[in-house]
Amino acid sequence: MFEINLLSFLGEFNGSKFLVYFCLLIFTIILSLRLDQIITINFIFVFLPLWLGEICVFVGFVVAIVSLIVRPPSSLDASSKSDFFSMCFQTVEHILILMFQVLVLIKIEYYHYLKDQIQLTWLLVFSPLFLLSFIAMIIAIWCMRHEKPYEFEMFFAVNIIQFVFLAFKLDNGIHWNWALVLVPTWIVFSLFLLCSIYSLTIALFLNRTFYAHQQHIPSHRRPRLCASICHVFLTIPFLLFLLLLASKLDYLESPGTSKSGNTSFVLISLPLEISLFILLLLSFGARPANVWWFGMRQSFCNFFFQLFPCLRHYSNISCKFGVRGSDASSSTLSWGQRFSRRNRIRQNNRNHPPNGNSSARIYGIEEPTTPWVINSTDEEQQRIIITEANNCETGSNSQSQQQSTSRLSKKQHMENREKEKQVIAYLSVRGSIESPD
Repeated sequence: MFEINLLSFLGEFNGSKFLVYFCLLIFTIILSLRLDQIITINFIFVFLPLWLGEICVFVGFVVAIVSLIVRPPSSLDASSKSDFFSMCFQTVEHILILMFQVLVLIKIEYYHYLKDQIQLTWLLVFSPLFLLSFIAMIIAIWCMRHEKPYEFEMFFAVNIIQFVFLAFKLDNGIHWNWALVLVPTWIVFSLFLLCSIYSLTIALFLNRTFYAHQQHIPSHRRPRLCASICHVFLTIPFLLFLLLLASKLDYLESPGTSKSGNTSFVLISLPLEISLFILLLLSFGARPANVWWFGMRQSFCNFFFQLFPCLRHYSNISCKFGVRGSDASSSTLSWGQRFSRRNRIRQNNRNHPPNGNSSARIYGIEEPTTPWVINSTDEEQQRIIITEANNCETGSNSQSQQQSTSRLSKKQHMENREKEKQVIAYLSVRGSIESPD
């Protein structure tokens, strides 16, 4: 069974990762088209998606600085201060990345105009990345001590040797083939693939061993299993991309040395685009981003629903796929046994709402009542199910009144019971209504 819950889907959304991966995906598509001469545009427009992402980073940092000056956090709020320092460190990293992008653009597009004035080598172009790799090591240690995410820093810290090899290869300092130049990246992602396969194996073993008596995998185990599967399917296309890229670059240096060297860059970049698309999907299940970006001071989910309050009612809707008919019938019948009691409690809560000191559970995002979760995407079907549920609720209340006052005959009592059974059978066919408990 596969379930999509909008509340958890947005509650674990990382907007920063989504922006970075989306910009990289668009940049990869445009660059492959430019290298194959399908489009002939200036490289300024090729780098435009990356620069738009950097502009968003700097604008978010400036807005956060203004928010800090206008409304500074409490002196006792240590977590908020560490989040702000983490945002400052990430901004410094993006400044170095922007410097590298500008130097690359000057080298490949305008260097023939400045050849007589400056001597711009690839080693100098990669110097911001060298500095970033050393700074990333220090920031990663700081993030470990303050329990902050450090995936971005670790990427640059472990690839410093790869940056050195690329700089020397482009300057003809070394005469290796590209398969040897990319050895550091091969090693890193091969280890990552082995760790992903190991994690997937352990997750499957635990689910089959400890939860074999259960019909479905528990909800708290599903994210780990899905993440392990996604990491495996993320690494395999990237390794394929490295293989095709090395073959293509060796073919460009010495034509005829590689049989697959005449492959177009559009086809070569396709596995990389698949990996970036998987990373886009993983950004919805990642750790939430820094709360200081754009001065939000809260998660993106809460900030989004504050901007659009009308969408809060839709946050409790979930859709289930792969539910068998027997499962739906059993779950509906088990719910039907407690239907009358739950509705009576629900009616009492409506007539006597809890006060501010009550510890009643609120399901959803700042909703005053506990709505039912309707497992259906058809609006007409939802309306029919809700109407039948209300009719069943009315029949249940009338039944309790009948038992207390004995005004109705036994025949009418049996008809009401048959009607309630028909409603339960109807719900088992058209959909199921579950309690959020």
